[in-house]
Amino acid sequence: MNIPVKWAYLAVFVGVCGHASSEFFARLTGVAGPEVSVWRYLIGAAGLLVWSLMRSDTRDLVTPLKEDWRILIPLSLLGVSLAYLFFHWSLDFASVIQVATLVTTIPIFVGLINLVVNRTPISTVKIVTGVLAVAGVAALLTDGYLDVLTADGNSLWGVLMAVLCAALVAGYSVIAKPLMVRHGSMRITT
Repeated sequence: MNIPVKWAYLAVFVGVCGHASSEFFARLTGVAGPEVSVWRYLIGAAGLLVWSLMRSDTRDLVTPLKEDWRILIPLSLLGVSLAYLFFHWSLDFASVIQVATLVTTIPIFVGLINLVVNRTPISTVKIVTGVLAVAGVAALLTDGYLDVLTADGNSLWGVLMAVLCAALVAGYSVIAKPLMVRHGSMRITT
């Protein structure tokens, strides 16, 4: 799929805004846990399926499963399904701000997992910005409320689940990248 860069960035921006807003609305309505994930998967999958079938270059959705099912199915279950389940459950225990802030650490996990899996070195700039990002996340999460955070064990469970979500999504991103290059990202994500 060859589209201009400006449209690709706009599409990612709209997708991120839609995803983030759905999480906050789910939290505000009081609907929690796996129910939200199931409905989001069904609606999102239907949209992706329609979009994929409309384009001639992404219609063949079966070939990636035929050729790479042994890696694709476990990756989907762990890196997408389990990650989003942890994300939704973390919102039941931790605050929206804590969860949203921790999920933004995905790029840090991508760098670390990429170092281990693909032996891709982490540049000095990435190390410095990663350390600053971790310090910023720590400042945002605690913000003088460390006593409140540690007083309720449930909040710590929520924070832990958000970190696990970030690590699982990062692992999926690194390991699924060769599949996306081979088959196309639309065919892999659909």
